Amino acid sequence: MGKKGNANGQSTNTTNELIAKCRAEPDLAASLELMEKLPCQELSASQLAAVLSLLATKAASAGKDLAASGLELGEKMLAASAATNSGRPLEPAVTVMVRLCCSAGRPQRALALVEEARRAGMKPKLRNLLPVLVQAADAQDTVACEAVWAEIPKWGLVPQDTEYAAMLRGHTGKRQRQKEILLQMLEDLPLPSDPPLVQEIGNVFGVDKVLDFKGTSPQMREGREEGDGSGRRWHVGWSSIDPLGVCSLSGYTLQGLRISRAEEEELFSSTSKLANDSGCNKGFRLYQKWLLQQEPFDVIIDGANVGFNNQNHEGGHFQYPQIDIVVQHFLSLSQRVLLVLHPKWLKEDANLSIVRRKRRKFDPVSKSKDTDADPMQGIEEEDDDADIVYPHDGITDSERTAAAGTPLALIREWKELGVLVCVPFQDCDDWYWLYAALDSFRRGNEHVQVISNDHMRDHHWRMDSQKAFVQWQDRHMTRICIQAEEDKPDELAMQLYPPRPFSLRSQLSKDGQAWHFPIPAVRSRAEQLSSGRPVAAKELETAEHRWLVAYLAAPGARPTCGEGQHQSLQQENVLGQQQRQEEAGQQQPQQQQQQQEQAHYQQEQQQPSSSSQGCAQAQPSAGESRPAQPPPQREPHPPPPPQPHPAQPQPELRPEPHPAPQQPAQQPAQPLVA
Repeated sequence: MGKKGNANGQSTNTTNELIAKCRAEPDLAASLELMEKLPCQELSASQLAAVLSLLATKAASAGKDLAASGLELGEKMLAASAATNSGRPLEPAVTVMVRLCCSAGRPQRALALVEEARRAGMKPKLRNLLPVLVQAADAQDTVACEAVWAEIPKWGLVPQDTEYAAMLRGHTGKRQRQKEILLQMLEDLPLPSDPPLVQEIGNVFGVDKVLDFKGTSPQMREGREEGDGSGRRWHVGWSSIDPLGVCSLSGYTLQGLRISRAEEEELFSSTSKLANDSGCNKGFRLYQKWLLQQEPFDVIIDGANVGFNNQNHEGGHFQYPQIDIVVQHFLSLSQRVLLVLHPKWLKEDANLSIVRRKRRKFDPVSKSKDTDADPMQGIEEEDDDADIVYPHDGITDSERTAAAGTPLALIREWKELGVLVCVPFQDCDDWYWLYAALDSFRRGNEHVQVISNDHMRDHHWRMDSQKAFVQWQDRHMTRICIQAEEDKPDELAMQLYPPRPFSLRSQLSKDGQAWHFPIPAVRSRAEQLSSGRPVAAKELETAEHRWLVAYLAAPGARPTCGEGQHQSLQQENVLGQQQRQEEAGQQQPQQQQQQQEQAHYQQEQQQPSSSSQGCAQAQPSAGESRPAQPPPQREPHPPPPPQPHPAQPQPELRPEPHPAPQQPAQQPAQPLVA
């Protein structure tokens, strides 16, 4: 490094030599004397961070008087560096100063420093507050914990694993407050992963070191009493969830959590702004008007995404037969289908190759009050535009004379079936199918599904990363895989991966007696910090999960599916039997059939099969017909073994086999995330 003259004549090398001497000096008082000689206004960002870090480290083991002197020098250095940065302190330096304040026993000064830096233009981070929160938690100072906790949302931050672990630890013994913290965690942190937080969750229910018996036998321990006079205790352990959402340890059925009405309205408004934030997109306004005239749809197909499914290989291109097999599948199930396509795929000379284009950049949707009006306001009075016709421009001459099986013939068929809608050329088709799905959902079809492998990350960013959008996707996005049959290369095979019947997120049962936490197997927070590679949200979702469960039961006993209010699986079986009996009446043929079904069931029970054990029977395989069964008795059976991924593919249905397009051999399908 070359020498650079400072105001007091010192070189950069001399400054580095002073810092090295400070680092080697074990005594804080001697280090302070050396640091006083440093040219504060000439320190680089890295030099300032090194000096402040030394101060914080040495002050932690020194007396409060010396730590206070170090704090005074640190504030002087911080102010000098901020003066050279337009008055805005460097965020890493502020973080170290917070540690120094904690070492000096002045946590309130630490909070004030962060607030001053924020007002000066610094964007705060969670790590600016963490040292204060951890110190308060270690001291069981609940007042200080709450003061820091209240600052986090004020600064637009969301607490993560480390912050939640500190809050739970700081409120040890405060059962009601710990429950409130866990309830907030269900919203902020649906997939807790850091080991310290997992341990603290176990401590809440009176079980220490829950990670130590993960994978051992038994994987459950008795915890503290509930304290309601019933004598019941919390039982904490590691469990698996079967494909129907039934927990093998607690017997409860997990819920498919949906967004609230307020979140639904906010999401609907934000989705409208994706296409029409300015209010001047007349094509989208006319589309909204056209949708109002339609009944809600059951299935929305992202045509472009389906057409390019499994085409990311040499020779891959847009496949119309792949879209058609999806359309025909859902029409055969009497579903109302909407296929959304951009007009470039409807042209006779369409370029079907995969073209990597740079995405257009859009700004985040606005939050100003003048654009928060109802997105449907004034839609019915919207004047029609002769240049924009919905759902499309009608059947063209080329489509009318196209040979069967060709792309134009398929387009003609989709128009005749009334499933195709074409978006304006200048717009993004994603806006239209997403809006149609939310519109159908909002108008009463709570089970509407979007067929697409698009995770909509760019649109999610534009909507200010709303949590409700991710939760809505979890319940309404069906993933898909289409490829040629191995034994029948001239035919296409389709597999659908609908949402799980339950949400992959932490949740509390409706009766409040069972907590279920999915714990992803990912690197700890400490490992992430040391490697500099944080775990992305997608990695949390796709990682292998083990479920940490806490449920109430009598000492030494295990709950059954009948305990509590979560009996949905057995209730469905019992009610289904009663309904069938009422419909059968006194008709002798029906009685004979029921007797045969009962005999068949008993015969199955006599055969050893691990899949028949547990609280719920396994689903029949594709094409298999299974008679109605009486509700299985859970208590005599051990819990079922760990099950595969909960999202099971739907059985394939091809009303009319389609010839596979002529192309190189397909690559193996990539793993799909349900």
